[in-house]
Amino acid sequence: MIGSPRYHHLDALRATAMLLGIVMHGLLSFFANPYWPAQDLQQHEAYEFANQAIHGFRMPLFFLISGYFTTMLWRRKGLGALLLHRVKRILLPLVAGGIIIIPLVWVADSLGKNFQVGPQRTTGETTFWTALHEGNIAQLTQELEQGADPDQTDRADQSALMVAVWYNQSECAKTLLEFGATPDQTDEGGHTALHGAAFLGRTAIAELLLDEGAQVNARSWEKKTPLDSLRESWDTVEIISGMLNVTVDRREVLAGREQLEPILIANGATSKESTAALTELKDLYMFLCMFPLTAHLWFLYYLLMLVAGFALTTLLLRALGTPSLPAWLLRPPVALLALVPLTACAQYFMTQSFGPDTAMGILPWPPKLFYYAIFFGYGAVCFGRPEFEDQAGRWWPFLLVAAVPLGVYGIHLFQEIPVG
Repeated sequence: MIGSPRYHHLDALRATAMLLGIVMHGLLSFFANPYWPAQDLQQHEAYEFANQAIHGFRMPLFFLISGYFTTMLWRRKGLGALLLHRVKRILLPLVAGGIIIIPLVWVADSLGKNFQVGPQRTTGETTFWTALHEGNIAQLTQELEQGADPDQTDRADQSALMVAVWYNQSECAKTLLEFGATPDQTDEGGHTALHGAAFLGRTAIAELLLDEGAQVNARSWEKKTPLDSLRESWDTVEIISGMLNVTVDRREVLAGREQLEPILIANGATSKESTAALTELKDLYMFLCMFPLTAHLWFLYYLLMLVAGFALTTLLLRALGTPSLPAWLLRPPVALLALVPLTACAQYFMTQSFGPDTAMGILPWPPKLFYYAIFFGYGAVCFGRPEFEDQAGRWWPFLLVAAVPLGVYGIHLFQEIPVG
């Protein structure tokens, strides 16, 4: 076996990436984030920038270093010892955490969604959004007459019309449209209020939108039309309504969809999907990819898959007698000419935030697995290579100076430019 010194600076760097996770998740309460159960009363956009800046590099860095150390352990002790080590260090903590930590996360999430901090609203304190939630037409009209923007969005980036859809407030939707709300205003995923109305079976609101000229075949970033949204599974409805903390009734949604479907079709609606069976299969797969079964331990689960892939690749390359990659291929700028397009291909399918998406399900989500496999694989092939070990970090002050403005610009692009 090949021996080599332990790279303590890389150990420390990997540990720092994990510790930054505490900072990053702690920041989630301090900016508008509908998917995080605890929301602080004092919030600022600067916290969101810090959160996204950390998220953009933290886990790619972790997987790159993990790939590097995976090769190191394989070279020193062999494949069998590597796999046994990873079982003890990754699989066992994942199982133990699944039994102890993950149920506690679910409990905390449930409690957080139903816990309110701060004074309760009293008479006269009703705002534009509470009027919209409660269907208070008089107050909503007063707010609009006083200059409230009918196209404004809430903390979840949902338009006022979309909020009216979620809370099934058809009269509020009518009032918003009378005051000039844009029928086809989109959210960050490219969904219009008609997508939402079809998704939830809100027939009355859908008819209002169609009467106001809403595009019946408006397409989201996934190229889905309102008719596609109408045919989404109930599991998908439960997941999204749960994330937005909105209660929906299954019978009401399904009955509304049954009534609305012929109306959409009569207005020229088309569907992206060819068959209902294909839609259900895709919905099931996405549900199994995204349902937070592994919660915050997802990275252990994906790391196990990458180690398994490493073992199979190692056996295959050894059987084929494949030579090592040439040094010039591992050095920038040549390495970047391959790595940047590959990561960009994976991130094309990611829309949750700046940086990689989060998928915590029992099945791997291909874009995410491919994305982290790039970093893990590059780290793995760089072990023992002087072109990496002698050069890595040499120019970090200059790269940091360049990374800050590029990161700011990247976050700005993600927030300002519609997805798709």
